[in-house]
Amino acid sequence: MGTETYNIYRNMQDLPYNVISHLFTNTDAEIIWKLLKYPTRDAWGEADLTHDQKAALVYSGQDISTDYCVFTDSYTDDGTSEQKTFLRIYVHGIHPENRTTGYINICFEVYAHPKISHLDNNKQRVDMIMQALLKIFQDADIGGAGHFFFDSERSPQNLMKGIASKTYKGKALIMSVNMM
Repeated sequence: MGTETYNIYRNMQDLPYNVISHLFTNTDAEIIWKLLKYPTRDAWGEADLTHDQKAALVYSGQDISTDYCVFTDSYTDDGTSEQKTFLRIYVHGIHPENRTTGYINICFEVYAHPKISHLDNNKQRVDMIMQALLKIFQDADIGGAGHFFFDSERSPQNLMKGIASKTYKGKALIMSVNMM
């Protein structure tokens, strides 16, 4: 048996970027971009961002600056205490079902500084983002990777839970996508 009979999850490295690309074009994601960019209590009511404004929020691998708030790795505490919101999208794990099929868990971490968590529409910033992520990605096909799912019968790792760091509180959402 050659290695070509085994799944090597070729698209794994591209998944976080494909997810971000999907967020750029999905109209239901506009609320996410506004809540990331604007630290105000009425951020949800701001005008939609342009493509360039969204792109400026995504860390591109260049020198880190305080302007970025979307990353493709897990949370690392760099000591910032700005009143901001962060979105981190990364591969959380791979679960092979057999040698040719399996699924990849994608983690969405959303952190917000507690002073900007509560919005003037009586909703929580992190919860609004999580609700939008569930709506956008449940059964979404993001370009040949397969359909996302949030289903503990198919993947016991699928969940949403509270998370926190020294300065931020938030939630982590783990969804999965089948990969062949």
